[in-house]
Amino acid sequence: MVIGKSDSIVNLLTYQLRKRNLDPVVILGSQFPDDQEDYYYSVLRRIMMCVEAGRPLILTDLEIIYGSLYDLWNQNYIVVGSKDN
Repeated sequence: MVIGKSDSIVNLLTYQLRKRNLDPVVILGSQFPDDQEDYYYSVLRRIMMCVEAGRPLILTDLEIIYGSLYDLWNQNYIVVGSKDN
């Protein structure tokens, strides 16, 4: 996790990840009040898809969803199947 007060941190992270052949997904928060509910679910879906695919994520200005990511980032998940399959 990187916390910064400047928008340039997004550019720096993106540059560094691309240099290592990792293509990050940048998700920006919406500042429009009418977008909050629909945008919230759309962003959560995108985050889940990126995590499942192993893509690096850069999230910024998404305070409305950070609490919903608690279980994901703390690795509270259920393993289905075995290592063999």
